[in-house]
Amino acid sequence: MNYNMSNSALLAEIGARLKSLRVEQNKDQQQFAYEAGLSLRTLSRLENGHSVSFEAVLKVIRALGLIERLDLLLPTVDISPVEQVKNKRSTPRQRASGRRTKPSTTTPHKNIGKNKKTWSGFKSASTFEGNDAQNHDSDKNESSKSKQPKGES
Repeated sequence: MNYNMSNSALLAEIGARLKSLRVEQNKDQQQFAYEAGLSLRTLSRLENGHSVSFEAVLKVIRALGLIERLDLLLPTVDISPVEQVKNKRSTPRQRASGRRTKPSTTTPHKNIGKNKKTWSGFKSASTFEGNDAQNHDSDKNESSKSKQPKGES
């Protein structure tokens, strides 16, 4: 196979190879589809280079008796004992590691003043007015009093 082949060309090549292996075993499509546990349509689509599920491809490979050849396609990665000691790991890796970021070292500031609160989640500490209901209501009352004309209290 050519490494520069498109996906559709690869599908056609794989389908043709699977078909020739089936014919070598002297099996017609209907008989082979039954043995593989596939519909005749799915087997036909695979052999003609159309997209089918990976499970269908595995069923055909298994029915052809080629399942052990998957090791050639996808070899297992074994780490030698020397490499395990170098890596200081006794168990194989389960996941690829991503980039880790340092956790923020800033801590929230304590309350400054009676109703002011700060939070250091921004680049610099920010101060906020308290928002409890009593202070909020008293602020409204004071502002509404100041808006009333003089003499109407």
